[in-house]
Amino acid sequence: MPRPPIIPRKVLFGNPSRALPNLSHDGKYLAFLAPKDGILNIYVCDNPRDISSARAITNDKHRGIRTYTWSFSNRIIYQQDKDGDEDFKLYSVDVNSGQEILLTPFDKTTSSPKGFSPNFPDEIVISINNPDPTAFSLYRSNVKTGEINLIEENTQGFLSYFVNDDLEVRFATKQTDEAANEIYRKINDEWELMIKYDLDDTFSSEIKSLVKDDDDELVYLTDSRDREYNALYKINLCDPEKKLHLVADPENQKSDIIETLLDPRTNVPLAYSLNYLRRTWHPICSEVSKDLDFLKSVDEGDISFLSQTLDNTIWIVCYENDTQSAKYYLYERLERSVHLLFNQRPELDKFELVNLYPVIIKSRDNLDLVSYLTLPPKKHDPYTKYKPTHPLPMILSVHGGPWIREHFTPLNTVHQFFANRGYAVLSVNFRSSSGLGKTLLRSGNGEWGGKAHDDLIDAVNWAIKERIASKDKIAIYGGSYGGYAVLAGLTFTPDVFAAGVDVVGPSNLVTLLKTIPSYWKAELNELKKRVGGDPETEEGVKFLSSRSPLNFADKICKPLLIVQGQHDPRVKRAESDQIVSSLVSKSIPVNYILYNDEGHGFARPENRISFYTMTEKFLSVYLGGRYEEVGSDYEGANFTIINGVDVSQ
Repeated sequence: MPRPPIIPRKVLFGNPSRALPNLSHDGKYLAFLAPKDGILNIYVCDNPRDISSARAITNDKHRGIRTYTWSFSNRIIYQQDKDGDEDFKLYSVDVNSGQEILLTPFDKTTSSPKGFSPNFPDEIVISINNPDPTAFSLYRSNVKTGEINLIEENTQGFLSYFVNDDLEVRFATKQTDEAANEIYRKINDEWELMIKYDLDDTFSSEIKSLVKDDDDELVYLTDSRDREYNALYKINLCDPEKKLHLVADPENQKSDIIETLLDPRTNVPLAYSLNYLRRTWHPICSEVSKDLDFLKSVDEGDISFLSQTLDNTIWIVCYENDTQSAKYYLYERLERSVHLLFNQRPELDKFELVNLYPVIIKSRDNLDLVSYLTLPPKKHDPYTKYKPTHPLPMILSVHGGPWIREHFTPLNTVHQFFANRGYAVLSVNFRSSSGLGKTLLRSGNGEWGGKAHDDLIDAVNWAIKERIASKDKIAIYGGSYGGYAVLAGLTFTPDVFAAGVDVVGPSNLVTLLKTIPSYWKAELNELKKRVGGDPETEEGVKFLSSRSPLNFADKICKPLLIVQGQHDPRVKRAESDQIVSSLVSKSIPVNYILYNDEGHGFARPENRISFYTMTEKFLSVYLGGRYEEVGSDYEGANFTIINGVDVSQ
C-alpha cells in the first residue's frame, strides 16, 4: 500500500492563511490576522461579510502580531514584546489611518489590557508591573491620545484586579502565605475580604462578571469549594451575608466550567462550556439554547465563540475538529444565518489528516488520565477503533504548565506532523493537569519527577501492552514542563525512552524557582507548594535537588536534543546551559540548539519550521520515521548550534 504524501513542514508550522477574526463592538468592522510580507499583521475590512476588501493596518516586520482586541471607539489594541522577552507593550491603532500610539511607555515592564467599557469608549484600564516591578498596578489610558495615569497602585501584593463597566476597581485577588487565594471587595477605598479559596480551588474558582441589576449588584463566579468540579454561582452584593446562589450545576460533570458566554451589554452569563474528552456548550437561558441547537447543525467540530457585537446580534463562531483546521463563521442571530469567513489553513485540505482518539488510561493508583492518541495513516487495524495493525515507533508528547491540559481541539499540528512521518503519538493529562477536577490537580502537588512522571510511564506501558508502541522505539518530546519531563524521563527512567527532545525545559528546580520573573512574586507561594519545595530552606533545596534532572545527568544514555530560547524569562537559558555543561564534562553526547531571537517557545515561523526540521531528522535517525528533505526550511531562522553534531544537515 503506497504511503500518503508527506505534509510539508511549512504547511503545518508556517503562518496561517488567516486567523482570529474579531468584530468591532458596533459590528462595523472585522479584523483578523494574516501574513504581510511573510509576517503576521492585523487586517481590517469595512464590510465584515466581504474580507476581500481587507487592508493591513499594522506593519510589524519581525515577530508578527499574535493577539489583539477592539476598543469601544473602534481602535485596535495589541501587545508586542522583543524577541520573546515577554516585556509586552500595548499599542493602539487607528483603523483608517494606521496611526499607531504606544500606550505603555515604560521600559522593562509587561502590560496587558484589564478593562474596556462602552461607557468610556476612548479609555482602557491596563495592568502594568510599574512602579513596583514585582506587582501589577492599574493605569487608565486614552486610546486616542496615549495619555496614561496611575489609578490603583498595588501596595498590598495583589495578584490581579477586577474592574466594572465604569472602569472602577471593584475586586482584587491576593495569595496568602499558605498559597490560598483571597478575594477582596473595594468599598469606599477600603479592602474587605469576601471569599477565601484554598490551594485546591485556586484554578477552578474565579469571578466571571459583575452585573448591575436595578438596585442590586451581582457577582457571577465559578466556585469549587466542597465540590470535585466547579459550578457557576452568583452573589448579591447587597445581601449582608453574601450568600452563594447556584446558577448552573452540570449533571454527570467530569470537568470544570472554563468558558462562559456573557451578554456583552449586561455581563449576564448565557452559556458555559465543559471539556472532558471534548468541548460541549450548555445554555443557561432558552434563547441561547436555540442558538446552540442551530449552530450545531452548521458544521462539524467543537464550537468556540470569538467575539460578539455589543447588542449581541452578531457572533463570530469557530469550528474545530481533529482533522480540520479552524473554520470561522459570522453568525447573525436574528436571522439564524451564517456566513463562512475563512478556513485558517486551507492548504491542509490537500492532505490526509488522521483522527485524534480520546482514550482513558488508568494510573497505577487508579486515576483516570484523559489522553489523546494519533496513529499514522493506513496503519489502523480495521477491527479496532484506535489500535494499529502492528506496534509502531511512538512519540510521547508531554504538555507544558504543568497546570494546563491537553484538549481535543484545536487541530493538533504536532500530532499530525509526527503521525504523517510514521509515528504513533500519545499525549496524556497526567496529575497536575488542570480543568479535570481537584483530585487530579491536587495529586500532582510535589510530584514533579515523582508520581507525575509515573503517570507518563504508566501511559507508555499501556501503549506497549495494547500493542500500539514498539517498546524499543519510544521517544519523549515536550516544551516547558514537557521539556522537564523529557530530562526526567532520560535521567530517572533511562531505559524507557529511545530518545528525547527538550524545548525550554528546566533542569534544576532550585534555580528555576530562584529566577522566576519578578512579577511572579505574588504567586511564588503557590509555585512552591505545587512544585514541592522552598529554594530558600535547607529542606526545600534537598527535595528540589532530588527532583532535578541536572543532578542525575550521568544517567543519560540515550540521544538528546535540547532547544532553548535566548530571551526566555520563565525558564532561563541557564537551565539548558547547566545540564549541557554537565553532560559535556562527562563526555555524554548532547545536541544543543540556541534560538537567538526567541523566548519561551517559537513566535517566528522561520524558527518554528527550522526546529521541526531538525527534530524530524533527529527522530528519524533513532526511530526510523520518514523525513522531508530540508529544501529552504532553514531560511530566515536564527539559531546557533552550541553543542553536538550539526543536526541541521
